Amino acid sequence: MPVQEVMYTAANLLLIALGLYLAGLWRAVVYIERAGAVVWRRVQPLTR
Repeated sequence: MPVQEVMYTAANLLLIALGLYLAGLWRAVVYIERAGAVVWRRVQPLTR
C-alpha cells in the first residue's frame, strides 16, 4: 500500500496548499495550476 499512502499524502498537501492560497498566504498554487493547464491542453483533444 505505499502508493496509496503517497497519493493520500499528496492529496492532503494539496489541500493545505489550496487553503494557504485562498487565505492569501502562499502563491505556489499558481504554478501548479499553470502546469495543469499545460497538461490539460494535451489531454483535452483525447476527450473528444
